[in-house]
Amino acid sequence: MTKGKRSRFNLKLFKRFWAIAKLYWFGEEKRGAIALLALLGCLLLAYTFLRVSLNQQQGVLISSLADKDADRFWAAVRIFLGVLIVYVPLFAGYSYFREKLGVYWRRWLTDNFLGNYFQGRAFYNIGNSNTELDNPDQRISEDIRSFTQESLRFLLVIIVSIFQIVAFSGVLWGISKPLVMCLIIYALFGNVVTTGIFGRILVKLNFEQLKREANFRFALVRIRENAESIAFYRGEEREYNQVKQQFDKAYDNFNLLILWQELYLGLFANGYEFIIYIIPQVVLAPRIFNGELEVGIVTEAGGAFFTIFRSLNIIVDRFQSLANFAAGINRLYDFHEYLEAEREQVPGVSGEREKIDTVENGRLAWLVANFTDS
Repeated sequence: MTKGKRSRFNLKLFKRFWAIAKLYWFGEEKRGAIALLALLGCLLLAYTFLRVSLNQQQGVLISSLADKDADRFWAAVRIFLGVLIVYVPLFAGYSYFREKLGVYWRRWLTDNFLGNYFQGRAFYNIGNSNTELDNPDQRISEDIRSFTQESLRFLLVIIVSIFQIVAFSGVLWGISKPLVMCLIIYALFGNVVTTGIFGRILVKLNFEQLKREANFRFALVRIRENAESIAFYRGEEREYNQVKQQFDKAYDNFNLLILWQELYLGLFANGYEFIIYIIPQVVLAPRIFNGELEVGIVTEAGGAFFTIFRSLNIIVDRFQSLANFAAGINRLYDFHEYLEAEREQVPGVSGEREKIDTVENGRLAWLVANFTDS
């Protein structure tokens, strides 16, 4: 399997993700983890309900201003502020518990990887028998941190997106059915184009960037640890050339990465996302001009349209972080596979027990005794 094929967004990537994730979610801490995840789901449900209420009151505020209805306006202001008083601490609590769950997950997974890393001297074998598995220090520290934090964020984003699609679709459907259909078609178009054109290239480039940055950092650490020997043998020029070579590799790949990520993807994403700001107004304008809808309905529909669009547009919105995340999954899974293979060869783990044979050699004992007497 080539790296290009291995790095795509496909079922195999999900299987790799789940092979690592299930270690924690089906492990000894699963009850606490699932309970905390359920709490986050409840907070997201309440958050979605409050978002719908805030969006509705924004439309009422605009309509009351257009109609010069002071009573309706101040009633909407009071409801808006009341909802906001609940909304702000609820969202802060959600962010706190999300990060706590990520920290618990990282602690457990780091302990698991470290245990397998030192078991059977895998830390030693990794540098002598496996030349493809680079920088285990980065995989344990940075890749595990990214894996736990980012996967939890993506999971919760998917959950809240589902809640928001269901809640705001009802609002938008009641205002304009053609607007809902237009939204779905437009969002699907953006996701297909992003994954189909940019997916394979950006995931591969992010994978290479993680590897080359780690190699550059390892070269610098190696100089620090061997500074005395390098100075004694006057190896400054040779070490400089080696470090410079590692940096040049990272630099060249990063140039390609920013070309595709910031320029090509940026051109598409910016144009694609800015168009949505006028779609609700264009679709609803005839009904506003005919007097069928209040002016504030445009604000309410625009808020619902934008929220649903963001929910359907997860891949385009978070593609840069998804590409980096997918590269990290591949690196961590390769490390996990290697450690599991090493673990199965450890005596007592694979079923075999290490035996120490004691052989009594009479001739050796005679030589030692005579040497001592002399």
